[in-house]
Amino acid sequence: MTLYSQPLLVALWIANMVAEGCVLACLVGRRGYREYPAFTAFVLACVVRSLLLFYVANYAPSLYQSVKWATYGLPQLPIVIALVREVFHILFHPYNTLPKQTISHFMLATVAVAVLAVAFAIRYPGAQPTVWLTLARATDQVVSWVLCAVFGFIAFFAQYFGIPWRHRVYGIGAGFLLYLSADVVVETAIAQWRLPAYSPISYLGMLAFLGACMIWVYYFAAAEAPRSVPTLEELKTVKSLLEDLGAAVKRVQWTPRSNPRGL
Repeated sequence: MTLYSQPLLVALWIANMVAEGCVLACLVGRRGYREYPAFTAFVLACVVRSLLLFYVANYAPSLYQSVKWATYGLPQLPIVIALVREVFHILFHPYNTLPKQTISHFMLATVAVAVLAVAFAIRYPGAQPTVWLTLARATDQVVSWVLCAVFGFIAFFAQYFGIPWRHRVYGIGAGFLLYLSADVVVETAIAQWRLPAYSPISYLGMLAFLGACMIWVYYFAAAEAPRSVPTLEELKTVKSLLEDLGAAVKRVQWTPRSNPRGL
């Protein structure tokens, strides 16, 4: 790949690296890494990977594809899983306050999308130059579908149950939904139509990630917004207190009173 033969690519790449650095600076400056360690690890991994790939593209372009795939997928998978769990935990914990089978329904919906994505990849594997690249592109396509669905389901369940999104969690979710929505289109198109890694449609994914970084900077640059709506745990505590109060009132009402006249 001749990097500087594509000035738009270079500009977007540098803009993404600057944006990633700004997100990381906001996380460190606001000490967001304490409450959001998985998200911080994800941003840090993105910064390191972008710098490494930019260096390789400039000074060892023949190794670019190898380094790209070696630093993608499995190395990032644990961080992504931890990130999804972190957002889910912050929004829905404690889980015993949720309606019954909520977690089961969430997992069932996620598995359904995963099965659909795998079935599509098997039925339409794409036309890549080698078998391993076809497998890699198909896997990347499946992962994009599943992650986009997961964040979409988290947003849907939160809205359905009336769970208030904390300020920064809302920003994390909004940024990922923007980026992953575009990533689904980009990865599916590249896998199916044998497009080069940096075809014009890939710019859409870079722009979407740049937009996601801007959202994250906006939400983490400001102080955490106070909650204006009680959480499910707080509502459960209030409900328990009201039930105890109601039971006490009933006991008082039904307690036999002594007759002062002896009648």
